[in-house]
Amino acid sequence: MTKTNSDQSLRTNEIQYRLEIDHLKSELHNDQIKIQQLERELATMKFKQSNIDNSSIDNLRELLELKERELNALKEKLDYTKKTHQIELQEAIKSSQFSLNNVKRLEQMDLRHQEKRRELEAKLGKFRSILKPLIDNQQLLTENPIINVNELKKLVTEVDTEEKVTNSLSPIRDCLSLLEAQMKDLHHNIIENHARRSKRWKYKLGFECLSCESRWEVTHDIRDLQEACLDPSRFIESSIVEPMAGCSCPIMIDFIESDVRLCLNDILNEVQCPLCGYEFCSLCNQQYHFRTTCQEVPEITQRWFFWCNTERGNYWQARAQQDANFRAQLEDYERQKVVNERRNEELRQRYNDLLADETFKSQNCRICPHCRRVVQHLGGCNSMICGQNYHGGDVQSGCGRPFDWSKAAPYVPIANRGPQQVKTKLKAPGEQKLVVHKDVQCDTCHNEVQGIRFDCIQCSSLTFCEKCEQRSTLEHSNQNRDQQKQQHVFRLIPAPIEEKRGIRSILSFFFRK
Repeated sequence: MTKTNSDQSLRTNEIQYRLEIDHLKSELHNDQIKIQQLERELATMKFKQSNIDNSSIDNLRELLELKERELNALKEKLDYTKKTHQIELQEAIKSSQFSLNNVKRLEQMDLRHQEKRRELEAKLGKFRSILKPLIDNQQLLTENPIINVNELKKLVTEVDTEEKVTNSLSPIRDCLSLLEAQMKDLHHNIIENHARRSKRWKYKLGFECLSCESRWEVTHDIRDLQEACLDPSRFIESSIVEPMAGCSCPIMIDFIESDVRLCLNDILNEVQCPLCGYEFCSLCNQQYHFRTTCQEVPEITQRWFFWCNTERGNYWQARAQQDANFRAQLEDYERQKVVNERRNEELRQRYNDLLADETFKSQNCRICPHCRRVVQHLGGCNSMICGQNYHGGDVQSGCGRPFDWSKAAPYVPIANRGPQQVKTKLKAPGEQKLVVHKDVQCDTCHNEVQGIRFDCIQCSSLTFCEKCEQRSTLEHSNQNRDQQKQQHVFRLIPAPIEEKRGIRSILSFFFRK
């Protein structure tokens, strides 16, 4: 009740201040009008003075001097009045603001108090409603009560203290959690960009778009690169203009490597468009592939295509006959068969494109004996330079070393085998025991991978076990479709493979999310 009266008093004072301010403004306006009237009278008197006789000039001059003195006195008074009104006005404004600030501050305190009270009541529940009457009852304090009021008071104090401590530690906990997440992201990015992207150490390059002149580069330590290189003397300066095949960006035409030093034994082949984010391999100009060579991609794509179309169902039928525990996977396969048809159509289109590309390369291309790039002979003699015309010009990706076209090995297509040839690579479930891929976790169930291991070759690190494969790869395909990206291909690994682990790979084990 006291607080309400004080609020009303503050608001009443505020209204009075505003009324006084308006009154002072009106008085100031009236004084200005009086000054204007006196100035007009003075001008009239000066005009009359020029028209009267010389006999009355002295009297009029004396009267004029008196009027001027009166006018000066009024002006001086008006100046003092004006200054006084301005000071009073400033004081009134300050008082009004102070009153309003007090009202707002009290309202905020009241809101916080009510919110705090609601939180405490929610914690104590029905116990809160009986606590105050028990504390106010002095009989309970003097006699031997059934309920110990002191214990109840202590309980309330402990609840309040615990809440204060929890609230004070909450920002610190949030800060530590954020710091831990940032550290994990930092280590994860370092590991992904170095140890887990390839079988060899590789460094990103600096590029410049010839169309929009945008630049991007990732800095790298040349000293570390030289230490990792078997022959540091074989560093070369690179200036290669590379057409960006497969880039969906309409502005992107070409890239040029700028001021980079490359080791011939360790050239990075991953390129990414900074505008549309498309990643591709500079060796084969196809969608970038991790932990696989360009020559392995066609066979992996073919095997994945056959698995999604026919072999997945055959595999789970054999598994279910061997072990009843695998019937759930077979039933899940039957349920998802219709949903998989769209994904399989996209894979079929990709597989047909792969077959056409393999056929063209087998008929028109050979292999560079130095860097193993696929090279096409467009005419002229057999003298060739990998990546450009023999006499200069038409610079493309290549090692730049000479070779003889007639002596170069022809390109042998990999994706020209039938389904039966591909299926022989994958043993029937009854012919082998259930293998365990040690230290390899499924990114869906987070268990150690058993059976067939599925690795996405277009992701830096994405692995599924055979039980999670169908559901997880389908979700991954839907995500790529929503982002208007090309479908990813998964590599089937039936038996554990030995992976080289450096210090960064060891760190990745501890900081893996």
